[in-house]
Amino acid sequence: MRKTVIAAALLATGITSSAFAQSSTTPFSGLYFGGQVGYDSYKADYNVGGISGDFGLDGIQGGIFAGYNFRMDNFVLGLEGQFGLSDADSTFSDGIDTITTRAKESYSLTARAGALITDSTLAYVHGGWVKTKFKISDGFVSDSGRLDGWKLGVGLETLISETVSLRAEYAYSDYENTGIIEPKNSAFQLGLAWHF
Repeated sequence: MRKTVIAAALLATGITSSAFAQSSTTPFSGLYFGGQVGYDSYKADYNVGGISGDFGLDGIQGGIFAGYNFRMDNFVLGLEGQFGLSDADSTFSDGIDTITTRAKESYSLTARAGALITDSTLAYVHGGWVKTKFKISDGFVSDSGRLDGWKLGVGLETLISETVSLRAEYAYSDYENTGIIEPKNSAFQLGLAWHF
């Protein structure tokens, strides 16, 4: 009887350990965080005093992200938060005044949904909320404000080790119309993520 109990305990321990090891190494499942860098391109439509037009802001964006994946067979659902800084700016001069517009920090919260196209590569779409700070200056007086918007995008992520993945992502963001300015953004980014 004692041998049977010991054997059952060892078997249960082995099964539990095996299951834990398997779940801890399941690709694209659980907590992850990382960093990314890429190209940031804004287009802003404006209407001031009946004069309308558009201008562009281009630059480099970098930031960090963290999220959680829920995997079901070959499908993955998740939530992700991002924080980024951009140096995208644009300068306009009418011969008298020079106005500089800059994009600053951004925050976003998005949902992800994807499918494994190989054992180690995930294709996904993502969408959600974004908030970005913009600053306008004429060299003497400056003003800034944070605008809300929505973002949609696609991405491809592939494991380069058991716990590290490389990803390429595109996102399009459309911000609220203030009545004076309505920015839109296209961002292309490369990132590294560490999975736990």
